[in-house]
Amino acid sequence: MKKIAAICLSVGVIGTTHVSAEEQSQTVSDHLQSNQDSIQEQVTKMDKEINAYQNERIILERQLKQYDKALDQNHLTIKKEQERLESISSRLETINKQMKEIDPDGQLSNMVHQDLIVGIPAITTANKQHYLLDNVHKVSQLLTLQEELKEATSELESNQVELEGMVTQIQEQQSEKEQLVKQLKQKEADSKKQKQQLLEESKKIEKEKNLIDEAISNEEERAEKGSAFFGQSNIPSNANATVFSPSLDTNVTGVPSQYMKYYLYGEKEYGVPWYFLAAIHSIETSFSTSPTMTSSVGAIGSMQFMPSTWVGYKYESSGGLVAEDVDITDLETIKKGNGYGVDADNDGKADPYSVADGVAAAANYLSSNGFATDLRKAIWHYNHAQWYVEKVVNLAERFKNDTKVSDNGDIPLNSGGEYDVTTVGNRWIGNSVYVFGGGRNQSDIRSGRFDCSSFVYWAYSQLRIKLGEQISVSTETLKNMGTAIEEKNMKPGDLVFFDTYKNDGHVGIYIGDGKFIGAQSSNGVAIEDMTTGYWKEKFNHRVQRVTNS
Repeated sequence: MKKIAAICLSVGVIGTTHVSAEEQSQTVSDHLQSNQDSIQEQVTKMDKEINAYQNERIILERQLKQYDKALDQNHLTIKKEQERLESISSRLETINKQMKEIDPDGQLSNMVHQDLIVGIPAITTANKQHYLLDNVHKVSQLLTLQEELKEATSELESNQVELEGMVTQIQEQQSEKEQLVKQLKQKEADSKKQKQQLLEESKKIEKEKNLIDEAISNEEERAEKGSAFFGQSNIPSNANATVFSPSLDTNVTGVPSQYMKYYLYGEKEYGVPWYFLAAIHSIETSFSTSPTMTSSVGAIGSMQFMPSTWVGYKYESSGGLVAEDVDITDLETIKKGNGYGVDADNDGKADPYSVADGVAAAANYLSSNGFATDLRKAIWHYNHAQWYVEKVVNLAERFKNDTKVSDNGDIPLNSGGEYDVTTVGNRWIGNSVYVFGGGRNQSDIRSGRFDCSSFVYWAYSQLRIKLGEQISVSTETLKNMGTAIEEKNMKPGDLVFFDTYKNDGHVGIYIGDGKFIGAQSSNGVAIEDMTTGYWKEKFNHRVQRVTNS
């Protein structure tokens, strides 16, 4: 006990100033409370870090499962393609054999080739004429077989090119999977190291707690013995510990007019002023222009909701995530889970990637957390950080002062009205895989399985523009859609084509600034730069503009 007192409390006379035991006890109590508050702050921070690491690992594992499924499916497709090539080769052998049986020495075939195929106008000798007339049935058979041979040869060559392309693409996909495995192993190693550091920090905190408890007990014992003078405690303090406060530079100059109706709708329905909703939208995803709408820890959509907050905490599996089989857009599921997701545009689902639904859900969440009585506390619930609260409040004030808004009464929201073909696919970035022939049914789409042409088809379908038949869409069908545009005149939304394993082997959607969004074999849906490197080399300058007119 005396040792603890020596460590924690110093006794002395400060000049001639008399400090009462009661005053000194209060000083010690305040200091110890400061320590306890700091310790609790560190414990809370550790819990958040642990959850973040767990979520990142879960998300990486889910991506790895997607890659495994995609690779299995793609291997199966390649196997079927190889079998088809073998079938065509077998057919070629059969045709050649039949032609040999009909014309063993090739004489008839040569005559047919010279006189009928090349188009020599007349048969030069009576012998040839009689010979061909006598063998007219064989000639007919030969012509038929030659046509079959030509078609089969062309099909074989085309399929060989397709197969070679598939093999190359699956090699890229395998490489991406290996990178993901490597990343996961590194995360696991970092997680173990982090866990060890947290354990050591936890022991340190526990030791500090024990010191504090014993110091309090010691102080009480001294007070009982009548000690009157106590110096300031020397207990190590973490009161000035640095709290992680990331700085986000939104770099915005104003509120995009196309989103104003959604902010005003949120204000009318939930009583949260539009400029606060705009501020959150700006900070979270730079007005839905971030390269991905899924954070490393699993926050999703334009307003960055954790899935369990959107659909309901009863479905939470870990750190705000939910099981993969939970449909977070289903209105009945959200209702049962008391989630905050909202179907603002009345399209039958609450989609966190929809700006309309996301903004309304944010307004719903803020309102439910007491925005009307304490706006700072409500914003703090949105993101448990004081820096975030200040950033939202300051940016909201700026938007309020810099933007003129007229109230037009009711605000009807049209289903899918906020979609832009250049940004609608952002929801799949980091959340999709490339599958040969994928994206042509709802099961594939729900799971984010696309190839390049099916992704383009899907993106345009969100704007109710149909690019042919979904089941048969390909780069070959898309390259004839719309109007050909000169490269210098291309605009966001135009289709751009690339010569990869074949001419026009890849297609994407131009988004401006020399970039396009598309489904690539190595990384699924992603934004790529076509002004440098591989995609610059492969861009064949074919640009097609598709409109809904």
